[in-house]
Amino acid sequence: CNSLATQYLRTSKVARAFACTRTCEKWLKFRRVRCDDDWLRLRFDCAFNAAELAKASDDLPQAVKKLWLCARLQSSMRKPANPEIVHISLSETLLQCESFAEAAQIAHNAVEILKCQQIDKDERKRYALLFALTLEQASLSSLDFSPGSGAPE
Repeated sequence: CNSLATQYLRTSKVARAFACTRTCEKWLKFRRVRCDDDWLRLRFDCAFNAAELAKASDDLPQAVKKLWLCARLQSSMRKPANPEIVHISLSETLLQCESFAEAAQIAHNAVEILKCQQIDKDERKRYALLFALTLEQASLSSLDFSPGSGAPE
């Protein structure tokens, strides 16, 4: 279900992706899910697809909720694949929601995760680092640091 939903999302077939994601959510809910990495990965993929669907439908609060679920699931995994992706996606969504301080912090987390990886040999990781830095800068530049705004001085 998750693989099909991902393929449909990539080709902008939102209705089909939604059907696959809902089927996967129901199946995972029906099953008594163990907490090993394989099951966590299935739940993570399902939640990430649901977040992407919510973004495609302009339901940003639901996307943020699903991305926080992804972050929690990922933190329980022993060795998550591409751990920066959730942080980048969450930061981008929070920026769209105008939650600038939170978006900046999450983008900074993505930068720190990427700095710990060997990015010099992986072009995608270098672009991810550049994008995370851009998100952090955009978020920080949107903060109101004027006197009386409540922002730290």
